[in-house]
Amino acid sequence: MVNVRVLAAMTLGALVAALGALFLGEYEFDELLPIVAGPLLALIVAEVVVSIGRHRSKTMAAILATWGAVAVLLAGHLDTNGIEAIKAGAYLSAGLSAIAAGLRGNDWIGDYRARSSSTTHDARSTAATREPLPDS
Repeated sequence: MVNVRVLAAMTLGALVAALGALFLGEYEFDELLPIVAGPLLALIVAEVVVSIGRHRSKTMAAILATWGAVAVLLAGHLDTNGIEAIKAGAYLSAGLSAIAAGLRGNDWIGDYRARSSSTTHDARSTAATREPLPDS
């Protein structure tokens, strides 16, 4: 179920993605910049949406992965001023961005943490009820 908080987070995330693409498009896509800056931009967008919306799912991961990749490709297009072909580094960065944002927006990480904390809690409760070993 989508609530107003998630919709507001997605609106803010789209704004952050657009502004990040504008800022990133001002730099040359050479050497390591696209490989590092693209996934960082996607993680920032995903973190804004997940933190404010407090919602993670496979659908959210797909949306965030798309926004991350599109933002980096838009930045690559702005880098070339629309007259040259987009550089290969921008495509590599878009793929890495999609992976980074998709991992942050997916809910399997949260499920794992919930399962591991519940098993840790059960282990503590059973350890507390055990009788102490006799001194030898």
